[in-house]
Amino acid sequence: MNNRNIAFLTEYDARNINRWSGTAYFMSTTFGKSGFNIEYLGPLKENFLLYLRLLNFYYNNFSNKKYLPQVEPLRLKSLARQSKRKLKRINPDIVLSPNLWSIAYLKSDKPVVLWADCTFGTMVDFYPDYTNLCPKSLNDGNRAETLTLNNCRLAIFASDWAARSAIEKYGINPEKVKVVPYGANIVCERTYDDVLKLVETRPKRPCKLLFIGKIWARKGGDIAVETAKKLNHLGLETELTIIGSLPKDVKSLPNFIKPIGFIDKSKPEGKQLIERLFSEAHFLIVPSRAEAYGIVFCEANSFGVPSLATNVGGIPTVIKDGINGKTFPLNVSADDYANYVLNIMNNYDNYKPLALSSFNEYKTRLNWDSAVAKVIELIENI
Repeated sequence: MNNRNIAFLTEYDARNINRWSGTAYFMSTTFGKSGFNIEYLGPLKENFLLYLRLLNFYYNNFSNKKYLPQVEPLRLKSLARQSKRKLKRINPDIVLSPNLWSIAYLKSDKPVVLWADCTFGTMVDFYPDYTNLCPKSLNDGNRAETLTLNNCRLAIFASDWAARSAIEKYGINPEKVKVVPYGANIVCERTYDDVLKLVETRPKRPCKLLFIGKIWARKGGDIAVETAKKLNHLGLETELTIIGSLPKDVKSLPNFIKPIGFIDKSKPEGKQLIERLFSEAHFLIVPSRAEAYGIVFCEANSFGVPSLATNVGGIPTVIKDGINGKTFPLNVSADDYANYVLNIMNNYDNYKPLALSSFNEYKTRLNWDSAVAKVIELIENI
């Protein structure tokens, strides 16, 4: 397949590292490094905006139900027409998309491959934006998902959770469903020896926790804060660094909470700061209430940082208990997180093997080079 052309289909500009946390950027550029010519079909033009806004206004104000413009058939058909025109000009060997529904109405004589982290069915009543949807959006979304899965020659998912949904909810042929986890959206040239030095320079005290998340409630920021409080109360000096947004109603924070705000990792200073914070952290803690995958856990593992999270969505595909972190049931309190961390930190000889096996998980399966290599094998088979 090398030196072949891949049409990379996204609605937005996938070359922008800040879109979708950089996932489409790292995915497409890794294919480019692997010898493929990448033809970007996005950004595509958003048409019918007034119509979509009117529908959104109507449903939100008169039905007490949520309207989802992303799955509106008129919109998706417009995206498909734009993609088809571009495909005629570049004549690729294969069409690859990481985005759901972009290929729902696409008619192409080229093999179409999906590499996504969820299905519409997994998102409904799971993510807040997909909760309490109006009947029209439910019908449109499930139809778009069915068309997408039937339209692709290969349906690759980042997690077992999403793959099961494609098979069980949408009845797709299991033979064309594959699971290949996404990689870390970070440039990593660290070796085992580099990570060993990082781990050995982390002092036993204070325990440094790192929380990263733009959406405070969904990412479980309150549980992360409560975990840090519990650990300090139990006698383990603990700091919690927060990257991302805080709730608007937060007026004051304990001095062991270190809010950083948003970090733009496309800039050198942002990249250096986030690398330093990862390097110093003992654990990444993101107790998400809903999560399709969790790229940030892969990124933490690239620094030899174990991850603490909930056993929901696609997270269990990323985090293997006792190997690169620990997952907890959704309904547990911060006490469970605190007791786990306290036990590891009070028996610090157990921390080093966990940190190093976390890096090994990154090195062997949670990086884009490994992930893309597996997808290339799958593509060659079709």
